Amino acid sequence: SSPNYSINHGFQQNFSSACFCGDADGNTIITISDAVYLINYIFAGGAAPDPLCNGDADGNSIITISDAVYLINYIFAGGPAPHCP
Repeated sequence: SSPNYSINHGFQQNFSSACFCGDADGNTIITISDAVYLINYIFAGGAAPDPLCNGDADGNSIITISDAVYLINYIFAGGPAPHCP
């Protein structure tokens, strides 16, 4: 039991916040700092995105280095915008 989770028919569901996919640092804008935040989280034990789904830039429902690469491609090379699953 937690204030962020409710039990509904045996499944945990997070109702705490809506996702802004790609905004890993939670400042409501997508910049290179979001990619750096993800790299720090993945490789250096840094803080997790809050909510965690903010770190999922490529929309595959997991956070990996590909999310940081996706953001770099979006910011510097005109790649597709981050999207939620």
